[in-house]
Amino acid sequence: MVGRQSFTLEEKNKFIEKVEETMNNGERSCVARVGRMFNMKAATARNMWKNRSQIQEAMKTKPASATKTISYLKKKNRKMIQVEVALFDWYQKQQALGCNVSNIRLQAQAHSLWIFMYERSKKGLPPFAFSDGWLNGFKRQHGLKMRTGHGESGSVILLDMLLEYNKSRHSF
Repeated sequence: MVGRQSFTLEEKNKFIEKVEETMNNGERSCVARVGRMFNMKAATARNMWKNRSQIQEAMKTKPASATKTISYLKKKNRKMIQVEVALFDWYQKQQALGCNVSNIRLQAQAHSLWIFMYERSKKGLPPFAFSDGWLNGFKRQHGLKMRTGHGESGSVILLDMLLEYNKSRHSF
């Protein structure tokens, strides 16, 4: 076995399901044994089993194409995870409608979702800058590529973008 390993949520979920299946068959202390089947150390398997509720919750909230690991999710604010899931859903809907989504629109939508999430929770809005670095990480995480189709660069008008942004703010 190698040193530090990173497992996707799908791998962790399969591990948990296998442990539960083994325990349902009447076997005890099978966590480390099942972990060896998944090529992981006993301590890693025990920690994964201990944190199974967090893993299963993360599986419910993640988008289908994301391959986040729990260590990635631990670093993020829970509201930020919800914003990113909602933003990815919005992006997919815009693509399905054939709308052009630029980096600026993605950042503006993320900011409006951030404000909306905190207004609903009645908590003070912590400052968060949806910077280019955050945007690049979001696009890399979800496998998004911003490409200009044939002749689209001339047809994107700032006024249309602002109108679309104002409509999207009130469509929650």
